[in-house]
Amino acid sequence: MTHKDKLNDFKNLDFRLAESSSEKFKRLFWEERESLTITLIVSSILLVFFVHPILVLPLAAYYIYFKNEAQVDFFKEFTEKNKLDYQRTGDASDMVGNLFKIGHSKSVENLIEGFYGERKARFFYYSYSTNEYRYFSHYGAIYNFTVLEVFFDGINLPDMLLRPKKKRKSIDPRLRRQGDNERKMNLESEFSHYYNLFFHDGYGIEATQIFSKDFLRFLVKQKYIFNIELRENRLYVYEKSRIRSIEKLSSLFQVTERVVENIEPVLKRLNKDFVVLDQFYRKK
Repeated sequence: MTHKDKLNDFKNLDFRLAESSSEKFKRLFWEERESLTITLIVSSILLVFFVHPILVLPLAAYYIYFKNEAQVDFFKEFTEKNKLDYQRTGDASDMVGNLFKIGHSKSVENLIEGFYGERKARFFYYSYSTNEYRYFSHYGAIYNFTVLEVFFDGINLPDMLLRPKKKRKSIDPRLRRQGDNERKMNLESEFSHYYNLFFHDGYGIEATQIFSKDFLRFLVKQKYIFNIELRENRLYVYEKSRIRSIEKLSSLFQVTERVVENIEPVLKRLNKDFVVLDQFYRKK
């Protein structure tokens, strides 16, 4: 039996098999530790009011700890019942998207491995930190993402990025920068209000074939605001947040499935063209 035979397809996931992280948090934070939680809350309020506001930090740490533990418990139960591989932490060094090339203190958590058809796929939380200057003060910023990664082995994909225009103010400004060999496509008005499409110089026709009008209409209709990036032999679909709700997690897996279904036949048809173009344009 191969490794693939042991793992489920991401197309067949059942999110109802696992207790939601919010229910797990309620049980861990309140039901199992009600007295301790109430004591900490009351003590923190008194200390903040009579001593110093910074004394709320122990309560915040207590809350965050059980929030994260509830999420870990959810993923453990979810992967076990859906026959997937789970690792609490992973390694960001083998990831190739632009998202993973900036910042430091990079972290991969709740790594889930499965497949989309014949394609290996991984889900994970990703974060990195930076030092920034804003409002004349120096501080460290931490950026969190939820990522789905799909491998297209044997195909050298041209660099492309479909980025939603609706962005959180806290997103790292370096992710918005345009590369030296990157071009921005002028999308038609029905799409230009929602997305920006970037592609490596020389791959404009291929970009319009992969991100077709029908595909963009699907994204707009479903109100999907995920970033979609093609780079080397990988597809990345990600959002700038740690998605915790089952509904949004399900949406991420569904849209990635649709992305794979839409681009795979195009990639197979254009693979020879990519090889020819790659020899010319990547030398620039």
